[in-house]
Amino acid sequence: MAKDVDQALKDIATTHGGMSPDESTAYARRLASDKRYVRDVY
Repeated sequence: MAKDVDQALKDIATTHGGMSPDESTAYARRLASDKRYVRDVY
């Protein structure tokens, strides 16, 4: 499920943020490095 949530975040950034797929991946990584996006997987 965590993969799907991660992909949904990237899809939203691509669709609504006007980013390319590569830019959305970088955006998700930047959010994670800024501790604004944490994948809490059990």
